[in-house]
Amino acid sequence: MIIDLNQILSIFNIDYEIVKDNNKLGGASLPKQFNQGGEIEATFLSRKFKLIYDPDRIKPEWDQVGHKNYAMLFMEDKPGIIYQKKGLTSQSGCFVLKYEGVKYKMYRVGLETGYVYPIYEGSKLVACIMADKSIFNELNLYHIYALNKSYSYISCIFGLYLDACIQLKYGPLITSPNFIAGKSLKKKYDPAFIEKIKDMEK
Repeated sequence: MIIDLNQILSIFNIDYEIVKDNNKLGGASLPKQFNQGGEIEATFLSRKFKLIYDPDRIKPEWDQVGHKNYAMLFMEDKPGIIYQKKGLTSQSGCFVLKYEGVKYKMYRVGLETGYVYPIYEGSKLVACIMADKSIFNELNLYHIYALNKSYSYISCIFGLYLDACIQLKYGPLITSPNFIAGKSLKKKYDPAFIEKIKDMEK
């Protein structure tokens, strides 16, 4: 499945739409004062979910989180957590989503052409997010390639989380890598996976 997660023009919030072949599948809204705490409310097809950033950690669900970097609560039918896991080097960390007993990991791979974000369930590559370098009016755009609708959903969660963290820390999406991934990290990205998804769409 190939979809796009687009940031769109908005006055009061940072809004997004999720589209496939110009057909809208969902959307999301991120408050502009998100760094002070708030909720990203989103939909994907029939599913509704939230990402909650709470600096004061008021909700009881935070008791199970511990001290994670850039942690946010993921709320659908049951609570989950998404956060950044630091590695021993700047290139060895990853992003983690835990929900209903399943752990997904997303890696940030810097290539000569820009950033790509492969997503794994265990050792299986299930999706890949590509940051589009052709930013217009500082509106971020992600292309998502996933094995099915479920992994497209997981990718949208990661994409919104990634964009929220970037908005909190940097502002507009940085598409030109400030580092080129080493061999071990580059192995996480498989260009053949993108072609496989494209072939599945034909």
